[in-house]
Amino acid sequence: MVNLAVLWFLWILTKFGYYMALEGQTQLSPVLAKYRINMMWALSAIPVAGALAIIQTALQIVIDLFRRKEDFKT
Repeated sequence: MVNLAVLWFLWILTKFGYYMALEGQTQLSPVLAKYRINMMWALSAIPVAGALAIIQTALQIVIDLFRRKEDFKT
């Protein structure tokens, strides 16, 4: 049950992080403005990390399900 709540949170984080990264296309980085690097590159870390965490959590759910099946066999 907790893993499903975590998946929901990560989905929201990834979804809105993606929208935030898209909005960052028009903003220049205040530190790297000399090189004309927009904020999309910095903000894209949020949806990428969220997607990777979704994959990790889904794999953990599968591993937990297989462990529970093995516990019932013994």
